[in-house]
This record gives sequence, C-alpha cells and structure tokens, in this order.
Amino acid sequence: MKNYYKTSLPIFFFVSLLFGQQTVLTIPWGAGPAAVGLRRTPEGLYGPQSFRMEGTKLQILDNANRLIKIIENGRLLKRFPASAAGRDFVLFSEREYAVTVDNTVFVFKDGKKSFEFRPAGRAVIRALQRRQSGEWDILLSNGNAVNFGRQRHSLKKGRAGTSGGERFFLVRKNASLAEIQLLSEKGRLKRTFELNFDGQNLASLQMIGRDEQKRMFIHIELFESQIPLKVQRRVFVLDSLGNTLAVYKIPLNDYAAISYDLFSDRSGNLYQLLARRQGIRILHWNPPLVHKSKSAVPVDYPKTYDERIFNSTSLPECPESKMTKNTAPLKISVLPSVTPNEALSIGDSYVQLHWDCQNRNMTSGVITDSYGYKVDTPNWLYAGRLQRVPYKWGGFQTLQQFIDGVNSGKYAGDTYTSKSSGTPSAVGVDCSGFVSRCWKLPQHYSTRSMPDITGVYDNWDLTRPADACHKVGHVRLIVAHQPDGTLDMVEAAGFNWRVSYTNYRYSDITAYLPRYYIHMEGTPGNIPQPVLWDVRDEAGARLQWQAGSREAIYKFRLTASAEGENWTQEQMLSADSSRCFQPLAQGKACYYRLYSVAASDQTSSGTPSDAYGVYRAGSQKKVLIVDGFDRTAASGGSWMHTYHSFAVTQGRALEHYGIPFETADNDALLDGTVRLNNYTAVFWILGDESTYDETFDANEQALVSAYLKQGGKLFVSGSEIGWDLDHKGSNADKSFYRHFLKAAYKEDDSRSYSANGSTATPFKELKLHYDDGTHGVYQEDFPDVIDTLNGSHRALLYGNGKTAAVYFSGRFPQGDKAGQLFYLAFPFETIYTESERLALTGSVLNFFGFAVTDMAASVHRGGAHSFKLLGNYPNPFNGQTTIRFFLPSAGSVQVEVFTVLGRRVWRKHQKFSTGGSQTITLQMLNIASGEYLYRLHFRTRAGILSKSGRFILLK
Repeated sequence: MKNYYKTSLPIFFFVSLLFGQQTVLTIPWGAGPAAVGLRRTPEGLYGPQSFRMEGTKLQILDNANRLIKIIENGRLLKRFPASAAGRDFVLFSEREYAVTVDNTVFVFKDGKKSFEFRPAGRAVIRALQRRQSGEWDILLSNGNAVNFGRQRHSLKKGRAGTSGGERFFLVRKNASLAEIQLLSEKGRLKRTFELNFDGQNLASLQMIGRDEQKRMFIHIELFESQIPLKVQRRVFVLDSLGNTLAVYKIPLNDYAAISYDLFSDRSGNLYQLLARRQGIRILHWNPPLVHKSKSAVPVDYPKTYDERIFNSTSLPECPESKMTKNTAPLKISVLPSVTPNEALSIGDSYVQLHWDCQNRNMTSGVITDSYGYKVDTPNWLYAGRLQRVPYKWGGFQTLQQFIDGVNSGKYAGDTYTSKSSGTPSAVGVDCSGFVSRCWKLPQHYSTRSMPDITGVYDNWDLTRPADACHKVGHVRLIVAHQPDGTLDMVEAAGFNWRVSYTNYRYSDITAYLPRYYIHMEGTPGNIPQPVLWDVRDEAGARLQWQAGSREAIYKFRLTASAEGENWTQEQMLSADSSRCFQPLAQGKACYYRLYSVAASDQTSSGTPSDAYGVYRAGSQKKVLIVDGFDRTAASGGSWMHTYHSFAVTQGRALEHYGIPFETADNDALLDGTVRLNNYTAVFWILGDESTYDETFDANEQALVSAYLKQGGKLFVSGSEIGWDLDHKGSNADKSFYRHFLKAAYKEDDSRSYSANGSTATPFKELKLHYDDGTHGVYQEDFPDVIDTLNGSHRALLYGNGKTAAVYFSGRFPQGDKAGQLFYLAFPFETIYTESERLALTGSVLNFFGFAVTDMAASVHRGGAHSFKLLGNYPNPFNGQTTIRFFLPSAGSVQVEVFTVLGRRVWRKHQKFSTGGSQTITLQMLNIASGEYLYRLHFRTRAGILSKSGRFILLK
C-alpha cells in the first residue's frame, strides 16, 4: 500500500462508484423505544458505546437507557437489560448475551448471570471480537485474547485461545511502519504483513473484523498534528495476501464519545455509528471488489459529517477538594516527588480495593444532606462486598479515609455535579483528585490548576506510565503504551462513576494534551526536606534543624516573616550547618521556615520546613508551643501539605495577648533538647494525628504526666486523641487519657462544625466554628466526642450538645502541685475565624492565671487607636485571598484594587460592628493574572485612614 495517494483520478472515480458511502439509519436522541440516549458527565458527552448490523436489523448498546436494543425500520423488536457503564456486547441468541462492564465480561442466560471474566493485574479488555469460525474472543488491549464458546461457556485462557480459527496480532513498529501477524488457533505465527506509511505519521491500528472472503478490515489512525492533537481516521481493507483493496476515510466522533463506532459484517459491509447533535447516523460502505492492486485511493465521506466539537458539555469543571478550595496552588519547588511505579501502584489500589457497602452509604436518588448539599450516590452500589473506589464530585480521599468514611456512615461517592464543590458527607475521588493522589500531591489540584505543576510533551510517543492525559475538565493517568499504538489509562470518570482501567485510541482523546508531573522521578525537586527542631530566645532567636542526605543539599535558605504570611529571605546557610542565630527585638514576634537548595540544581529549592516562631515580651511568663502534628494526606490525614504553619496560628494568638513563646518539635522534647518544666504553660498541637502517627506515645505521655504533676498548665488540641488513646489504645494509653487528659472517649464523629462555651464556666461566652472543608484550612472530618472524667468539667459543647472540650484544675495523680488542663477535641488551627481563635486563647490564658487584657497586642504594636494592615493570605493566590487588618473601633472599610498602571479593577465596601482583628475576602475569578496594588480606607469621625499593600494573582 506504499504511496496510496498517488493512484490516478479515474481509479478513484471507479472505486467511489462501486463502494461509496451512504447513510442507512438515522435515530434521534431520547428515551423512546426506537431512540437512543445521550449521557452528560463531568468529562463530556457519551452516546451508545457499541453496535452491530445484522442485515437490516440494528443491535445497539443504548447506555443512557440501560438497554441493548434490536431496532428495524424504526421499530423496537427486542431489548435486553444492560448497564449504563457497558462498553461492548454480543447477542448470542434471544436468550443469551454478553456485555463488558468495568473491565469485566458478564454473560447472561435467561436473565441470569451465567459467568464472568475479569483479567488479572492491569490488563484491559478492549472488545469482544468474532473469529472467522464464528466463535468469540475477549480481546485484551495488549493483543492477547481469551476465547469463550457459544455453547460451553467455559473460559480458556491463552494468547490465541484454544479453538475457533485464526486471529491477528497488530503492532505499530514506528511512525511509518505497522506489522500484522496472522496467528493459528494455537497462537503460532503463520504469516506477517507489513504496512508502510511513507510521509505519514501512524498513531495506532486495530482489527475491526474479517469477512467470509478473508478480507481484513483494519482501523488506522494517522497523526495530523500532535500538539494540538489532530487525527485522521482510515479503514484499510486488505485481502488474505495483504494487498490493499480499499481505503475508507472515517469521520471523527467529536460530538459524543463512543467506544466501538466501527463494525464490519461477514459480507464485507463496513458500518460506522456517528454521533451528532440531532442524533446518531449509521453510515455504510459497500464491500470493495477483490483485485490484486497494492494501492487504493481513499474513499471520502460527505463534509457535513466533519464536525470538530469534541464532547460538548455545559457541566462545570471537576472542582478542587474543598479542603483546599480557598488556598492557592503550591509552588512547584515545594511539591513532593513520586516514581512512576509508585503512582501506578496507588492508582491500582483504588481499582483493586474491596469494601463493604451498607444501605446507609447509599442515597437511592438525589437527597439533601445535613450540610445542605444535594447528594446522589452512584447507581452501581448495592449492599454487600464491592470493588473499586466510587466517583465523588470534589473528592480527594485516601483509601483509609474512604474506608473510615463509609464505615462511619458517610455516603459512598457523589454523582451530583450541579454544584460548586462536593459535600463532606460523602467520600470518594473525582478525576483530578484521583490523579493528585497518584502523584502524592499534598493538595487537590483541579484540572484547571494542573498546568501549574506539569509540563507538556510535544509528542505523544514521549509519554511514560504515570503521565497525564489532560484537558480542563478531565484528566486520566497513562498506564501503558500498547503494541498497536493505543493507550491504557486509569481514571475516575463519570462514565461508570468509579475508578477503572480503559483502553483509548487517539481519536478518543483529541481534546487532550500529554502532560508530565514536574516532580516525577529524577527531577531536581527531589531534595531532602529540613526539619526545624526548635526556635528559642537565647540572646536572640536561636534556630536548630535537621535534614536528610547533606550530599544532595547545596545550601539552606532561611526565610522569615513578622506575621507568618509574607516571607522574605534572610540568608543562605551552609549545607553542613544545623543551627543559626537571628536578631530578636523586644515586643516583636518572628517566624521562620527553612528550605534545602538542591546540589544538582542551585536554582531549585525543595519543600520547606514547618514554620516556627519566637516572641520576646517583657517579664511575662514564657509559653512553649509544641508541634506534634506530623500526619499528612500521605498517611490518611486531611492536611494536604508536607509542611504546615499551625505553630504560627497558635503563636499569633499568644502574641495578641503579649505572651512570650518559643516553639519546638515534639521530637526535640524526646531527645532532651527542650524541657517542659522551663515553661509556665504548654500549648500542644496534634491536628488530626491518629493511631498511625500516635498522638502521645509512651515517652511523650511520661513527659506530659511529669509536667502536670509538677503544676504545669497544658492546652492540647486534636481530633483523634480519644480515638487513638482511649478507643484503640493500650491499658497504659487509656490510663494516661483518663487520668491526665481527664476525659472519656464517646464517639468518632461529632457531626457538628460549631462549638459553644458551657454555661457557668470561664468559657461560657465562646462561640467557635471550625473547618468543614470549605474554609481554606482543612476538613476536620472526624472530631472526637468526649466526656468529663476524674474531676474535669465541660468547657465547650458541639452544636448538637455533645462535649467538645473539657477543663480541669487541681492535683493530677501523684502530683506535688495543682496543675491545669484544657483539652480541645478538635484542632485549634481549624477554627477559621481569627477573632474566635483569639477569644478561645484569651479564655484559656485567663484560666491558666496569665495577666492578659484583650487587645494587648494592639497596644504594644502602636496603641489601641491605630488602624493596622496585617497583609493578605495567601499571596500569591489563585482566585481568592483574604486581607487581614486591625480596626481601633467599629466602622466602614472600603477595599480598592488597582493595576500597577493605576487602573481600578475591583472595589468592595464592608461594615464592621466591632473593632479588633478583621478580615475581608476578595474573590477575583474574572481578573487576569498579574501584580496588583490594593488600598484599604477606614472611615472614622475624624476622617479617613488609608493603608496600602500589594499581591500577585496567579491563574
């Protein structure tokens, strides 16, 4: 078939007349008996996935209506039940048929399942294909086949099956050469044909079928361009000796995705199922003449079928996880590394997961949950043992989070996609949440933000396993290039509302780009992350840290911030250093974090350390902040990053009241670097640490017990402390929890995201709200419910009246002095309003006996009557940022945003009924990326006070 375009015009005219194209059927979209349905999903539109023509009868897999239909002359003759997630089918008789669903073949006889077949490992079923003998194969994407007979229904595995005649193995050798191998029924090579594509760019080839005259119908894809991806489709018809009899041009199915849109019957007729706006059309090409020419002119089709409107859909994009909805994407330099094998193994674990579904995990239709969201679980769920993680709109759960969620009664998946983000009452993953998990990303990157952390190949051949097939709206993970040029992928998709493997041709993905994650194996981002050990006041700020392999580090880069939000570089430190001193002024807090700079690329920095702070303030008694929060999403937690600034959150609250503090990692206590007895009070951060990370291990329990016995004052917050120590812990764990944390564990999930002070207590005025996943900190999905024990009292009650915090004052077991405890059963840092965090901290400090006055921070910062701009966070940001400021009194604030050239692009007014620390959130979704100036105007009786700042918007 070399140079098949060079055949002369008369032959083209002759061929066109003999086997031209015609439309034989037109069927409208709809739910009627002789119509077919159109499915709308987050990734696009799906039409019927497979069809066959038997004379004038159309057999079609009508996915949207969950039926296999037989239609003739506009009339429905018979129908069979089928799954909406079906890909291919075979009707053996009026009593028996097979259908592929979720990479599994099911055979039904008399309405009952007779057997099923699922390939092992990551193998993917491509199609059900008939051999010349009339028997059928289950064809795998790697070219292997499994044969099953029409009568015996016993599967016999093997490359070529055990009976049923010859079959073919197709190989794309390179961009200009393909090979067709004819195999015997026992899998032995009988003959090889080569197809040359001089001057063309072969993408893939697949066998459609073989007719009674042994003519081969082969689907060929040719790259017209790689970026953007444009594909030309052809069907080559070859005789038994490999001579080219005809070449049909085939329209692209750009309107709705169809898995198997080509069919050839035993007489040599070629059919295509074409999806268009008005419905489907069945195109027909007559059988070609048998002749010995080795070249043929392509037979064209009417240009009215040439529509480039791939997967038109009005659905919104798959959203980012609500846990990070209000946070900007991380810089590339701070993202984790991952190997291709790690990414694929994570993906496979989502496919292979078996879990128990209960009736309470299903909605049986659209419902409104307790959070006010509409939820609709996938229709493939049933009570029993199931496989694969379901699709959840906005989902980003780990496997453990998913299992814990369904076991606690959360909904398994959520297919209700007409909203801006998913609900915390359901668990699962969406397309970008799944890929984010596979790449071990610390936050959910949406399909719109994935270009920020990926690069684009200029050739699809360059893609490797664990690269992405991406468009805004959907993303898939590439698993393997198959011998015939097609691609196996794994994805969370709306087609079947679960994570599964699928094989794709290039004509299926013309709206997509080939992308690679910037920190996939071998990139400079794989740099040891430093661990800040402690930051203390020793004639200045003394920092100590640890790091991994120093050979991979060029230098350490130290950054500092006065408020923990806007960071400036202080200095570069040698790779062999582990401590440094920084100036520390009276009455000023300073926060630090550390980066490793790569030895292999001195312009690249790795992931930062946690941020720690120190504050020197007069003669007040000193407080220690202990960072015991080591859990991340990688170990099943809700926090997305491999670093955090929660010690800053706690430090800012102490600074507000003029309380001096230092910060230490919990491991610095264990090695004796820092001693609790040197501090009047300890504020211990545990986040959502649980049994895997251990909230308090035996050594930490000993340190805390000794501290409290000697009259120490402990504030501790964490959502899984009771679960870890009292519910799952040893006898020693339970004893520590009950006697030194003075609590009894009751429930794993409060099912409330607010807490109020208990009456007749020092905390009665408190009204707190913590993050359900929509406020930019992280979703606290399982806050413990606790109760009082051994002399403690209720300090806070959840919105439903259950106990959220306890407090105690007195001697602890075997104690020498009276100590004090405040135990908060949800993380302090998830209280998303700063004024509420300040109120809680002030109440606890007063309870601990500190001399504090509300707004003390404003006094030592410049007077109680000053208007202060405290900056915005995050900065840079993507779409939304929050400006923080201090008001000396109630009043009205106006925010204006200007370009660097002075053009105003945004304005907002807001009234505040009280003074103090306040925030205004800016949502700038319709403004272009760039640097902007902003100005705050505070109107008072004496006039207008103004403050200015700047930020960077990244999209």
